[in-house]
Amino acid sequence: MTVTDLWQVLTPTVTGIIGVAAYSVNRFIRLEHKIDVLWDFHMRRAKTEFVAKDLGTINSPIFLNPGTRGWYGGMAADLKMFYDKVGSRLTERELFIEIEQRFGDRLLKEICIPHGLTAGVGILGAMAICRESTP
Repeated sequence: MTVTDLWQVLTPTVTGIIGVAAYSVNRFIRLEHKIDVLWDFHMRRAKTEFVAKDLGTINSPIFLNPGTRGWYGGMAADLKMFYDKVGSRLTERELFIEIEQRFGDRLLKEICIPHGLTAGVGILGAMAICRESTP
């Protein structure tokens, strides 16, 4: 088998592999974008409920009413420690996701269920507590 014969056999295979790889990368990029859009939508829904239930304001940054701030007393120290170590370097979306991953079960049991919160409102409050820790 000559180099030319080998080239004629491998060219369609290599071209096909490159095409599949490019298609796959494009699909992953589109999927990542859709996931980001869903998280942004979820955060906006949380902000809507946060304001509608008069738990605070969503000005930049989010402020909690004094009564709402008290709900987080049992976990405020943990939230602040997390924020100082990791959270302060994250974007708003990343912080929302990371708090959900690390504190989601606890927020559900200690904040959301007792106070009838849904749509990620408990996470927004946790974000506000976190950000209060850093001057």
